[in-house]
Amino acid sequence: CSRYFCVHWVAEGLDAPSLADGDADGIPDYVEQVLGVAEHVHEIENEKLGWREPKSDGSKGGGRGKTDIYLSQIGGELFGYAAPDRGQITKGNPIPRRLHGYLVLDNDYSPFEFPGTKPLQDLQVTIAHEYNHILQFGYDAFQDPWFAESTATWMEDQVYNGIDDYL
Repeated sequence: CSRYFCVHWVAEGLDAPSLADGDADGIPDYVEQVLGVAEHVHEIENEKLGWREPKSDGSKGGGRGKTDIYLSQIGGELFGYAAPDRGQITKGNPIPRRLHGYLVLDNDYSPFEFPGTKPLQDLQVTIAHEYNHILQFGYDAFQDPWFAESTATWMEDQVYNGIDDYL
């Protein structure tokens, strides 16, 4: 975990990222890279641009009240996604508008699965885009989808202006 995020990964199987650990601290280099990119995205979206902090999930997911990021072999055309955590509907609040959520990101952005792009840039713009959805959930999880997607795509350019994957 870092200040605002917790990355969850498995050490074996199809969903496992590379376990290379250049600094021998027990955390794979790719997981550290994901955390570093996520913290940078937070710095721009929350601190520089002024979006409010995401709604905390309390003890769900990583149990630390931070935005959870799960690494998985999702590949293909899907770079990642944001989703609200389940169980936020209560009798007193059957249609909550402010929700907390989590991110699922590809475990390596392999050029084989994502030809014509660069793995680090894929990771960067995907976190900028999907984390913006987490922030949107904290304002109004039921906003118009066109607005949510256009704002998140715009955010990619605000955080990583030189990566023009949708230009």
